[in-house]
Amino acid sequence: MKLNIPRGIVYHKVINDIIALSTALYKNIDEKSIVNDFEKEFAVYAGRKYSLAFPFARTAIYLALKSQDIPRGSEIIMPPITIKGILDVVLDLGLIPVFVDIDLDTLCFDCNKIEGSITSKTKAILITYLFGIVPDLDRMID
Repeated sequence: MKLNIPRGIVYHKVINDIIALSTALYKNIDEKSIVNDFEKEFAVYAGRKYSLAFPFARTAIYLALKSQDIPRGSEIIMPPITIKGILDVVLDLGLIPVFVDIDLDTLCFDCNKIEGSITSKTKAILITYLFGIVPDLDRMID
C-alpha cells in the first residue's frame, strides 16, 4: 500500500512571509519582550501560572524527559515516523526507543499495539500528531 503524504502545506499567503521577513530585517524588534509576552498570554490561556516557550520541539522534549529523572536504559514508546532530532534526544538521555507501528487509517499509533509494547521498563510514550491528525488520546490514556 502506498500512502500519499504531503511534505507540507502552506496555509497563508506568501506576502505574509515577505512582511515578516522584512520586519525582522529592518525593524528593531525586542525579541525577549515578544517571547515574554507570548509566554504570559499562553500561561493565562492554558490556565497555568507559568509557561515556557522553546525554539525547537526537540529542546522541549529533552527538558521534559530530563525533568522526569527517567533512569538510563528505560524504554520510551514512540512512533516509527518521527523527526530524527527527537530520536537523538531519546538516545542522548540513554533511553531506549521502542517503536510502535501506526494505524494506516489514522496515521497515529495503533492503540492495539501500544498496550502490548508496555513493559516494566516503559517510562513514557511520546505521542505525535502526525500530519495534523489528532490521535485517540482518551484510548491511549486508558
